[in-house]
Amino acid sequence: MALLVRASALAVAGGLLMPAVAQAQSVSGDERVTVNVPAGPLGPALEEFGKQAGVALVYPAELAQGLSTNGVSGTMSVQDALVRLLSGTGLTMQFSGGAINLVRAGGEGGERVLGAVRVQGSQDGGSSLAGATPVNGINGSRDVTATEGTGSYTSNALTVGSKTAQSIKDVPMSVSVLTDQQIKDQNITTLTDAMQNMSGVTVNNAGIPGSEEYYSRGYQITQVQIDGGAAQILGSSMGAGIQSGRYTPIIDMSLYDHVELVRGASGTFNAYGDPSGVINLVRKKPLDHAQLSLEFQLGSWARHRVSADVTGPLGFGGKLRGRLIATHQDNDYFFDITHSDLNILSGTLEYDLTPTTLLSAGINYQTHRQDGARTGIPRYLDGTLVDLPRSTNWTFPWVLSTQENLEYFGQLDQRIGNNWTLKFKGTRISQKGLSEGVSAGSDYVLTSDLAHSAFAKYGLGAIAPRTKQMQYEITLDGAFRLFSQTQKVVVGANYSMADQGGSAEYYGGSLAANGIPTNPFARYYFNPFAFDPSILVDPTGWMDPSSKSFYVSKQDVRIVNAYVNFEFTPFARVRIVSGAHYSAFRSRGYSYDLCTGAMVTNGVPGCTAVGVQPNPRNGQLYKGQQFSWPPSVVAKYDFSSNLTGYAGYTDIYQDQSFYRTQDGAPLPPLTGGNFEGGLKWLSPNKKFNIAFSGYYIRKKNQALGVCDYDPSTDVPDCTGPASGSPSGGELVNQTYCCYAIDPNWRETSYGVDFEVSGEIRKGWQVSASYNWNKTLSAPGGLLFDGKRAPLQSFIPPQQFRFWSTYRFDEGSPLDGVVLGFGARGQTKTFVTTYYCPRESVTPNGCSVSIYLHPVYFTDPGHVIFSASLGYKINDQLSLNVELENLLDNTYLSTIGTLGSNNYYGSPRGAIVTLRGKF
Repeated sequence: MALLVRASALAVAGGLLMPAVAQAQSVSGDERVTVNVPAGPLGPALEEFGKQAGVALVYPAELAQGLSTNGVSGTMSVQDALVRLLSGTGLTMQFSGGAINLVRAGGEGGERVLGAVRVQGSQDGGSSLAGATPVNGINGSRDVTATEGTGSYTSNALTVGSKTAQSIKDVPMSVSVLTDQQIKDQNITTLTDAMQNMSGVTVNNAGIPGSEEYYSRGYQITQVQIDGGAAQILGSSMGAGIQSGRYTPIIDMSLYDHVELVRGASGTFNAYGDPSGVINLVRKKPLDHAQLSLEFQLGSWARHRVSADVTGPLGFGGKLRGRLIATHQDNDYFFDITHSDLNILSGTLEYDLTPTTLLSAGINYQTHRQDGARTGIPRYLDGTLVDLPRSTNWTFPWVLSTQENLEYFGQLDQRIGNNWTLKFKGTRISQKGLSEGVSAGSDYVLTSDLAHSAFAKYGLGAIAPRTKQMQYEITLDGAFRLFSQTQKVVVGANYSMADQGGSAEYYGGSLAANGIPTNPFARYYFNPFAFDPSILVDPTGWMDPSSKSFYVSKQDVRIVNAYVNFEFTPFARVRIVSGAHYSAFRSRGYSYDLCTGAMVTNGVPGCTAVGVQPNPRNGQLYKGQQFSWPPSVVAKYDFSSNLTGYAGYTDIYQDQSFYRTQDGAPLPPLTGGNFEGGLKWLSPNKKFNIAFSGYYIRKKNQALGVCDYDPSTDVPDCTGPASGSPSGGELVNQTYCCYAIDPNWRETSYGVDFEVSGEIRKGWQVSASYNWNKTLSAPGGLLFDGKRAPLQSFIPPQQFRFWSTYRFDEGSPLDGVVLGFGARGQTKTFVTTYYCPRESVTPNGCSVSIYLHPVYFTDPGHVIFSASLGYKINDQLSLNVELENLLDNTYLSTIGTLGSNNYYGSPRGAIVTLRGKF
């Protein structure tokens, strides 16, 4: 078989390698070259490429026969240029010393990839996609951002903060990634677990499954992307009055390869530039080879978890690939009574329609049930935390919360020529649930005298939310040559819909001891140090939602966003990134109390008369639109191939048309800016990242209440003083009135982020971060000492995260052993509040509208240590033991109020995990 060698202007046939090949310098694929090879037969194109790139291509003569190429043009790495040249040919490459060997995919290495060309002999010695590095895109999927199989704590391909895969160094914002390896090493199973270990994020627990809140830079994160698509809307709102429809998913990490986070405003791609940030979850994709992964976990508090993940080619010569994931978990908690059960089934298919067209689709189904709730620990009136065990939980075993989620998703990727890609993504999510039980919490624990301790129970009831979300996005990204430099552009549009199809709340009165019905708002007293969950019997049977519907709410939100982002490179080291977007929204909804009769009749709770449910088309309509001006602008400068600096501005925009003036006109939007600059360094071997950034956030035009609403006259009462906050208004015909813009109102957030991630030396992975943040509320927002208050006092000014593992080398006496150690810490937080004077407490609440007694209490800072020990039993099996809260510190994970929501963090606990990969 003839062997052809193509080197710089050299062509030799006959099975002998040219000496020049053996003597050539090593080719890694990283060298940047400028080539211009036209489309046509593959053989001549390869010869021309070798001449222009100055590299040696070695391949059998018959390998290129009958094949053609789309050509390649531009300045890029040798590896990227060859991948484009070979795209669609079914050939792959091997870097070997001074030559590049071309072989047929599916050959000796068992490597089999269709459509996209795979690279053998890349930097880590494994296989990888075009654009891959040792820390991304080497697992055999078509996703270059995949971190599975890398063993790394960093990545060089993120899509958060942009719509194309970029390295951390090239993203001109503060970004973080939680990789597949770190997720496994720390036994991270939920999004909340992930956020607790993410740089600069504070988790606020509300005690209800899926209702956790995440904060960054003083603001709540309310947007989550899946695979970089249009953002889903979480939390209570994404701007004043734009409610999310109670969408509170319980996100399990078994479905996702890694988590990305961008901190700060990123409104260009996400419609509204909220300054908190955006979370991006990247799904696990089908692989080009058969693989079965199993995971079994046992842990403290009766934790049981099993997960199975099977993937591989399904037919059509490997063009059709699939992945199926199933997960089950049931567990108790370190606090009493509550139990949880989770089930997940997910399937994904990919099909190569053509060598340049990839179609994927999938479905996720999830159910969750929690018996019992979590109430938290109360405080005395002086703010001192009541001395109760961490296991204290004033709930009842018949309290129930259920959730059922169904998600459909699909994506079409079309490569156009060598430099352009068109993508269309779509997701549809529906969620239904039921929460029924008792809305319980402590009344004010007046003194340490048990006779004066109180527990307030405000009524039995249920909430049955029905929500739906849909997101669609189309993007076109590519590159072209201008001024002898490569210029990049992204153009796209997305559409998001959040529909609260109907949330009915049912209230059936309350039960005192022995199940005797009482007034729905009655209080009763008991010894909080000896809680007996049998004091309330299970009300199931008489709490029928169909006969006791009191309150119904509906809301429909539509958001459209169109954007363009351009990276202009006038000189080799200078890049200017600028983006603009147009966004529009409309929201229509209502909420009505349908109970027109008595709530309690002859001692039996229930609504005796129910009104007619209104037509949602008659609900209040809010709409607005905005064109970003000035546009976002970021300048990047490459000090070297490994060090980049950046500085820029991004706009902030949040609609406030939900708030109205006394004349009924909607308020203008809340606006502001996010100013940020930083330095980022990527190690020469592309396995370690360092990032530092500083930022300053400014917001203005907050809606301020200037009038109160008098329901007796049905008109705003503007005779009294302005309340000075949005809470000062009242709901008038589904519109909050009355408000105005204070031109002197400003709130700010500023600070620094520092993070390192990746491999320090062979086998030693580290992820560490430090965040300092200071926020100031509006000048009118003062603490008791007259100082300006922070935006959220429960957010610590300083935080740090650290986790590291060391894998001993082969040949070491400890071969197969993995040691892990970590810590996370924060400085103190505080709460300022008021309480109702004891003499003003009545069965129906506080009799005075002004709480005269201020309270200030703090939560000291804390540091929580964790450790792990792993062992690689053989090539298929590994065992890992993780200890959380190693020193068994007692601390609060969330600081709450006087009455409740003070949640202890977990005591010392252990998780044992057995993993298998076959």
